[in-house]
Amino acid sequence: MTADQLDSFVRTHDYESLPKPCLWNELPADYPAFGYGTFFTWLRIPDSLRNQEIGVYLPKCHSACIAYVGHIELMQAGQPASTKAGYQPAFLPKVGYFIATDSIVPLIIHVSNYDYAAGGIFEPVYIGPREGIDQLSTSHLAGPFGIALALLIAALFYIGIFAFIQKDRALLYFGLFCLAQSTRILFSDEYPYALLFSGLDWQLVVRMEFASLILTIIFFAQLVHALFPNQANRKIIRFFQVLSAIYLLLVVGTEPYVFTSLNKVYVLSLAPLALYGCWVFVRAYIKGEMGSRLALLSLSILLVLFFLQLFKYLRFIEYDLLVPLGFYTGFILTQSLLLSQRVGQYIKDLGRKAMESAEIKTNFLTAISHELRTPMNGVIGMTGLLEKTELNLEQKRYVQAIRHSSENLMVLLNDLLDFTLLTRRKIELEQVKFRLDKAIDAVVMMYAEKLRAKDLLLHVRIMPGTPRALTGDEQRFKQVLANLLSNAVKYTEKGEIKIEARMIQTTGAGTGMFLISVSDTGIGIPHHIQKHILDPFTQGNNGLNRKFEGVGLGLAISHRIVEAMGGEISLESSPGKGSTFTL
Repeated sequence: MTADQLDSFVRTHDYESLPKPCLWNELPADYPAFGYGTFFTWLRIPDSLRNQEIGVYLPKCHSACIAYVGHIELMQAGQPASTKAGYQPAFLPKVGYFIATDSIVPLIIHVSNYDYAAGGIFEPVYIGPREGIDQLSTSHLAGPFGIALALLIAALFYIGIFAFIQKDRALLYFGLFCLAQSTRILFSDEYPYALLFSGLDWQLVVRMEFASLILTIIFFAQLVHALFPNQANRKIIRFFQVLSAIYLLLVVGTEPYVFTSLNKVYVLSLAPLALYGCWVFVRAYIKGEMGSRLALLSLSILLVLFFLQLFKYLRFIEYDLLVPLGFYTGFILTQSLLLSQRVGQYIKDLGRKAMESAEIKTNFLTAISHELRTPMNGVIGMTGLLEKTELNLEQKRYVQAIRHSSENLMVLLNDLLDFTLLTRRKIELEQVKFRLDKAIDAVVMMYAEKLRAKDLLLHVRIMPGTPRALTGDEQRFKQVLANLLSNAVKYTEKGEIKIEARMIQTTGAGTGMFLISVSDTGIGIPHHIQKHILDPFTQGNNGLNRKFEGVGLGLAISHRIVEAMGGEISLESSPGKGSTFTL
């Protein structure tokens, strides 16, 4: 259509002068939502843009349109028609370009709608140099798409945390809120979903747009209650959720005209929910509940965003589509800080409860070990006296078996007591003078009988230059050496055992570092067990068949005693060849 043809068309048809494109059923003439119409205007082209590419960006119309500049088709969304039979709706925003050779050119946009509760052009039409229009259309698509992607990542993150913790339901509801809001952004305004899926059915798109809005409200109401259950009234929250659920059923089960007609009523009904959420957060802040300050800041951002979008929907204000992105970013950040604070507090509580539980267990083990040692000392003493009486051979074997079992149980009780003390870091090291050679001899004498019974050779070597006179905790030193020698005797069937001691470092101030090793030619320790051998209740022969006695506390106790003395224990072992413990 040329400018002259447009003038002729205007003279022969009725029209209304408009300051900007709009929805025709909002005009004073009260046009019906269903129908078709033509928007037209004259574009005055400045001399600087003559014979250059000019872009036209049409973000959104209800529900199909085609645009021309003169007789040149610029763009098309769906298939507009004068009857529903030939009409096909589509929401995708379009960009078109033309080269203006005249100073005045007509812009004509044909629009038709037979599905939506509002017909016409919903957003402003942008016209300008191609570079500017390209930047504008790209930012209007990429900006919301980026926010939707960020919300999706946040949703997966918080839902994943809830799946791991399964304690604080606020994490779940915030994750679902972010997921619904992400879907809402993808399927509304600029419809950035088209960057991924360009061929979706219009009916599906419009239902996704409204359903995601409703789910956002449902999850937000649940989030308010989960954050501050003591301040939020469950019945009020449930009322808004039931209202939203009814509207959701209409979105799923009725024609678009039905639920789009009710959308304004539904959106207006959300204002009380927003104000009630604000009241809940203010009460929580007054009561000093954890995270209430961040929650109030987060809700304030969300309220500003909500009322901005509400006023725009009611056509009271206009703003650029990128304005909400800053509010979404602020809301995500503040809400993430709030939930991180809650997760941190939950982990602190778990740690405190674990420490309390460990303290109770330790106190119990300490008390029971002390209580059992008294009767066990009595049993050992009485069996010793009984052995000195006149007994036949069978009776002596019984008494010896009782004494042997009692002594093993006494060793276990002592180990348990030591282990609990070491676990609580309550061990106290004495500083007494003793002789290294005599301490080693005393430990060897404890196992002399077992060495003879198994026909094992024992070599003790104190290297030249090693001081014999020492100051330290003799009993703890002997306990560590006894544990190492006990394991060597227990796991060696034939061959020999070596104990070697030498000085490896002196400070010149009367202190130094000793290296003491205990080697055997026993069964050795499998490689996969070696890294755990110093852990409590670990044995080198763990498996289905437990050939050797013990519960695996000796090395763990020795390890902690040596650490308390400022040293360390290391292991070298090969299965079938033996082991060497060095401390």
